[in-house]
Amino acid sequence: MSVTANFLVLSINRYLSIQLEIIAAGMMFVIGIVGTMVKGIGGVAKMSNFGLALSLSQGTFNHIGQSIRMTSFLENEMASVEKLKEIYDIEQEEKDYEYKQREKEKEEREEKE
Repeated sequence: MSVTANFLVLSINRYLSIQLEIIAAGMMFVIGIVGTMVKGIGGVAKMSNFGLALSLSQGTFNHIGQSIRMTSFLENEMASVEKLKEIYDIEQEEKDYEYKQREKEKEEREEKE
């Protein structure tokens, strides 16, 4: 991969990770505020449930970020495989000894006629 393309891939991955971190922070903030408000109002919800929701949401966003990175990596690798397959499917030129053998057989047939 060229340096420019590598920089672009790294930049996009970094941008996506920052966006996911912002979304995760916002979601955890909302969960924390809702938990505080419910407890302050005198709700019956246990704070342990909100703590569990906070820790699970953090883990979930970490897994989402990792899966996005792996999908991006897989897409890049599959593009490389496609290029290799195209190169492999190009019809090969005859080797020199095959060409000479074919020409020799052609001359022998012409002599017989």
